[in-house]
Amino acid sequence: MITYGFFDSVDGDRVYNADQMSNYFKGLITDGVYQSVGTAMKVSPGTGMSVQVGAGRAIINCKWLNNSGVLQVDISPAHTAFPRYTTVAVRLDEENRTISIVTHDGSASATPTPPAPVRSGAVYELILAQIYIPPNSTQIYESNIRDTRPNGDLCGWVAALVQNLDTAELFNQWTAAYNEQYEAFSNAFTSWFSQLTETLNVDTYIQKFSKTINALGTSTVIVSDISGYEFEGSDIFMVFINGLKLSDDEFQVIESGEGALHMVIVDFGFEVSNGQIEVVIFKSVIGHPV
Repeated sequence: MITYGFFDSVDGDRVYNADQMSNYFKGLITDGVYQSVGTAMKVSPGTGMSVQVGAGRAIINCKWLNNSGVLQVDISPAHTAFPRYTTVAVRLDEENRTISIVTHDGSASATPTPPAPVRSGAVYELILAQIYIPPNSTQIYESNIRDTRPNGDLCGWVAALVQNLDTAELFNQWTAAYNEQYEAFSNAFTSWFSQLTETLNVDTYIQKFSKTINALGTSTVIVSDISGYEFEGSDIFMVFINGLKLSDDEFQVIESGEGALHMVIVDFGFEVSNGQIEVVIFKSVIGHPV
């Protein structure tokens, strides 16, 4: 079936509907959020268990939404025992002819996962942010909010025909490159370590130590009190905040004092308002495991 437009109506012979008007943009611009309008609908902490969606515009299935000011969105109370994720989404409902900003709560569990966008029937959603909700929390902090606007699979930025940016593909390429580089570094380290132990003709093994705390306005974690752990400058440290790994330049290991006053801490240089912090330490030990 061929459709076309638009022409002036003569005695009512040219009548167009909303879908024909909207479909004019199909192929010209992509779904997503306008990066340069307002604050691009950035999700930020609000008061208590609420967030704020900044001003901005979005395109969703060729229809548009304009948020002219800061919109407060309430978040459901936290679970008493387990964390969960809550998503903030732009929701298109073709049946009810509405576009709104909504939230979806994931299941509370020891290992929660964010809810997927609803995309079936007359409903289609773009996810603006995924919010980590620790148990018993009464405030949303910046560190709890994962911005998903750049992820083309969940939302993406609006791109024009001449600069059609597939942000999902870029994101996947970056992830693949990171994994490839990490594997290369890991293989190189394993090869070097194997050659070293063969040269020295001794047996070695890797010990793993870890410590997990629930953060509440902290910027440091004491690791010298981990049972059986003794600090050495060659130890390898990895730090995770709410499951996200920090890069090596985002924290430092500080040793101070001697004897009973000896202390080793991991310092992030910034305050973690809420959530879970895990420090993992790998130590190369010569000999056989006890």
